[in-house]
Amino acid sequence: MPSAPPFVPPAPQVLPVTPDGYVPPPGYVLAPAVAPVRSKRLGQVAFFIAIVLFLGTIAVSVIIGVGAVPFTVRNPAGGFQYFLNANSSNPTEAALAVAGLVQGFLGTALGIWALVQGIVAVATRRGRAYGVVAIVLAGLGPLVTLGVTLLTVAVNLH
Repeated sequence: MPSAPPFVPPAPQVLPVTPDGYVPPPGYVLAPAVAPVRSKRLGQVAFFIAIVLFLGTIAVSVIIGVGAVPFTVRNPAGGFQYFLNANSSNPTEAALAVAGLVQGFLGTALGIWALVQGIVAVATRRGRAYGVVAIVLAGLGPLVTLGVTLLTVAVNLH
């Protein structure tokens, strides 16, 4: 008669330990945490708002800069200044002044929106690359707008 194999005790079960020191009950298996797939839509919307705003304000800056040339006064020191009055009897001056106000207020509101939404997209990892570009464009928008307006007036000034 064959003899039975010698008894080998089972290996002791090593229980997983969570980072906070919690030991789950015997037989429980910790499942690896699976990060949910997050949509990039938040960053994409911020990027779209920022790029449309950036390009739109550059276009409006060129229009205002070219239109403001007749209302520009040279300074004795070599610089220039222009004043646009929304209450002017000249319809061109009034339209340029209103366009500048709309550009300023709408650009500020949409720029802050794109900036905040870009920051949220980066922080929550929902379209991080798009959010970074939106932050950069929203931050550079006012500087580029001012530079393009002044450069357009300076180039077209006779």
